[in-house]
Amino acid sequence: MPQHPDCIFPSYADDTHIVGLVDQVLLALHTLQDQLASVGLTIQPAKCTAWSPHGLPPSLSLPKGFRVSTTGLCILGAPLGPDSFVQTYAVKTFQEALQSLHDLPLLADPQVTFGLLVHCFARRLLYLLRTTAPSPALLAAYGDFYRALLAILEALLETGPFLLQRDA
Repeated sequence: MPQHPDCIFPSYADDTHIVGLVDQVLLALHTLQDQLASVGLTIQPAKCTAWSPHGLPPSLSLPKGFRVSTTGLCILGAPLGPDSFVQTYAVKTFQEALQSLHDLPLLADPQVTFGLLVHCFARRLLYLLRTTAPSPALLAAYGDFYRALLAILEALLETGPFLLQRDA
């Protein structure tokens, strides 16, 4: 929005985020609400979250129904917040993916399984790795996922074991 040069608006499909100083974000939010209303659309407050790395002032007047996060939030799949929030989010995402990964061999069609591996699992998690700083916990979770992924590929493609370690 050109009338709010101090804010950025990362968006995808119907998800829009307003990032900037608190007072500027509130002004941009009101402009966005007005522009949406002019075409018959509204913001869904139950899907809205406010967060600031410095905390939000108690006097802040958010629209009714907005959630307030004190820990951080996720913008377009990338966690934003203190290191503890980012790392916890990333590790949890890998652990959830690992649980789902174990269910993939139950699918009857190997083409569907392979498509899900390539187009869903791998891309989402590689994006997460690109948007978070490495940590021992994240790298361990990634290692667990990677080993499980290789095992599924071995079974799916009937290749036998992939080489995971170097010759001793």
